[in-house]
Amino acid sequence: SITGLGYVFIKGGLIQRLVEILFKIAFKFSSSSVIFQNNDDYSLFIDRKLVTKEKAHLILGSGVDTDFYRPEAKNIEGLNIVFAGRILKTKGVLELLKASIKLTEEGIIHRLYIAGETDPMNPDTLTKSDLDYFRKYDHITFLGNVNDMRELYGIADIACLPSYREGLPKFLLEAMASGLPIITTDTPGCRELIDGNGRLVKVADVQGLREAIYDFSINRKDLKELGIKSRLLVEKKYSLNKILQQILDLYN
Repeated sequence: SITGLGYVFIKGGLIQRLVEILFKIAFKFSSSSVIFQNNDDYSLFIDRKLVTKEKAHLILGSGVDTDFYRPEAKNIEGLNIVFAGRILKTKGVLELLKASIKLTEEGIIHRLYIAGETDPMNPDTLTKSDLDYFRKYDHITFLGNVNDMRELYGIADIACLPSYREGLPKFLLEAMASGLPIITTDTPGCRELIDGNGRLVKVADVQGLREAIYDFSINRKDLKELGIKSRLLVEKKYSLNKILQQILDLYN
């Protein structure tokens, strides 16, 4: 399973070429099948002849339990935004933080909840001093690792993941199943999840994020409708039962 191409394919260069060679060798002499989570990665591997079309299979993500993650009635005032993931630059965390600060400076009242930890083994991680700088803003809350996200989804109005590249982000699928509209980037693994249920912005675009959040802040009535579309989209395409059946069919 290729669950995302991550740092190496975002940065490109010699390391990516070496990794591509290793993929090609592994798949050439193997009788295995290869599962891709989004169409961009699927097409990239076929176009670069890293895997034959006969061995490649597109299955959209790992699935989400639509009984475990369900929409909840909201009694929370204000606009609450949630991000979940490793605290890496390539997850778009810095752009999201900067956009949030811009909005606060403009008088747009909201709260931003960041769930996740830094990753010292990753060259793209934010540092403790980076986080300390942003902790001085009262509207930003760093939660660290959150084992059960349902309570956070229950108070959130928007889920935001401005990542540079993904497989198919489980965080956004869970948020969609919980009835949240999403803001994400026009990039592999993310763009697939937008279908009338949120906003797409460019990668590393602080102003684009600011505008998307601002639009939601002045059109609060849209949030519920878009959240319903998110839930229906998960039920139609990304539910755990549907994805597991596709994987079992492949094994069979």
